[in-house]
Amino acid sequence: MGKIVVRRADGEVIKIDENEALGELRKIRDKEKRNRRKPSRRPKGKRPSNNNGPKRPSNNRDPRDPRREEPVKMSKRPKGKRKKPQKPWKKRIKKIAVFILVFLIAASAFAYYQVNQIFAKMNTVDFPKGDSELGISSYVNDYYRKENKYIKNYALFGVDSRGKENGRTDSLMVCSVNSKTGEITLTSILRDSYIKIAQVGDEDYGFDKINAAHSFGGPIMTVKTLNENFDLNIHDYAEVNFKAVADIVDALGGITVNVKEDEIDNLNKYIRENNRLLKGAKSKELTKAGNQNLDGKQALSYCRIRYAGNGDYQRTARQRIVLGKIYSKLKSSSLLTQKKALESVLPYITTSMSSNDMWPIIMAYLKGDGGPKSKSLTKNDLMKSGTINGGWCLIFDTLKENVQYLHKIIYGTDYTVSPTVEQRNTEYENKTLYTTKYAIDSKVYTK
Repeated sequence: MGKIVVRRADGEVIKIDENEALGELRKIRDKEKRNRRKPSRRPKGKRPSNNNGPKRPSNNRDPRDPRREEPVKMSKRPKGKRKKPQKPWKKRIKKIAVFILVFLIAASAFAYYQVNQIFAKMNTVDFPKGDSELGISSYVNDYYRKENKYIKNYALFGVDSRGKENGRTDSLMVCSVNSKTGEITLTSILRDSYIKIAQVGDEDYGFDKINAAHSFGGPIMTVKTLNENFDLNIHDYAEVNFKAVADIVDALGGITVNVKEDEIDNLNKYIRENNRLLKGAKSKELTKAGNQNLDGKQALSYCRIRYAGNGDYQRTARQRIVLGKIYSKLKSSSLLTQKKALESVLPYITTSMSSNDMWPIIMAYLKGDGGPKSKSLTKNDLMKSGTINGGWCLIFDTLKENVQYLHKIIYGTDYTVSPTVEQRNTEYENKTLYTTKYAIDSKVYTK
């Protein structure tokens, strides 16, 4: 083997055999390997501080060291189909749907609050709710629960008391609301109908005109008279002062009515009277027949016409025409106008109903599709009238037939009267001297 030249650590240059050099290199390499395997021993005592921050923990800890970290075990996915990640557009749709739902709930709650605030302007009074107090028989209740659970009847009074607490009703209607179809039926009971007045308290008024019940005993006696004589189940009423008609028509900007030639003189007479009694601008008298845009006082005067056409029959028809026009105009108006119109009329309404009780009527109104469809069911050719005890009256041919006729109007079905009406019918036939076939006049407002 030859010799090679190397430089020692002290700088001296020497020549050594090649084999000897290789042996020295092996020794150095083996020594380095041993040093790497042997753990470094820390001197006993206080651990030296490291001013450069905490050291990263070593992975080469003694297995007996309690600080030794256990390896993290990875959880295994349960067997089955792997759930696919949801697509971004589906997530967006879900978020939008939730937002819309929350918005609708909030809007509904706000609308509910606003409507209740508006109807709180009515004058709500205490009123008995018991069936016996209101003259509702168990026969009638059982019939309605079984056959006509979606229809609820209300008594509607139009009064012109002019300061009196209980005047005679100037208009008397049964308002029937079908919560399923949204149909509203207004049935006029002619105010001069001769009927037995219901007894409230100790006083028995016997037979009289039906509008006298309000004067004798107020709304309670009137509702009880309707229930006992016509097999109805009325629990609530609304009493409207006629001034409300003038105010709501003005709030809606007037209504269009076809005025007949023979109505003009009587209409102008009541216009002059209403100009004198009611505040506000004077209304003009009409000079010609035909379609007229009536303001509030003119519309009220039209409702009060008595001595034109077929007397009280046409008078009730005019009242329903005006109510129908108000209904149509209200439905076609903006929400702001509807609110204004309701706020103008509600202070003139006295009722047994709270704001919450009004919701079946409100929902039926909302289900309507605009203007009401009307149908006259007047039986003019079979009506007769006569004088009893010096007063002009309208007298039923038989009470029983009129009750059946009324139920046909409201429910569209044949009806078997209750034992109470059968007995009342016998009393009626023994009492009356003159006859008339049907004393009920009706107009139906539907979807």
